[in-house]
Amino acid sequence: MAVDPAVLYGQSCARCHGVDGKGDPQIRQQMPVRDFTDPAFRARAATGELERVIMAGKNQMPSFGGALSQPKIQALAGYVKRLGGAAGSSPVPRP
Repeated sequence: MAVDPAVLYGQSCARCHGVDGKGDPQIRQQMPVRDFTDPAFRARAATGELERVIMAGKNQMPSFGGALSQPKIQALAGYVKRLGGAAGSSPVPRP
């Protein structure tokens, strides 16, 4: 079955990181949430590091290693990397 990273993002990430990757405004008031569209983040974010964070979690972000297969984690990391760029500008479907 093909992996749709936009759907995975909508199901696993959009709640905190926002549909557009900028971070949910209400969640951001309670804790720091990474803005995936920030140019500085995009410039330094390595796909391998994103995969590790998705798999193991970081700070208050839960791990998804037990819930997502390695191909899904790889697809999701690639999708996060593209958010905020021309390829990531379309809205993400809500779960």
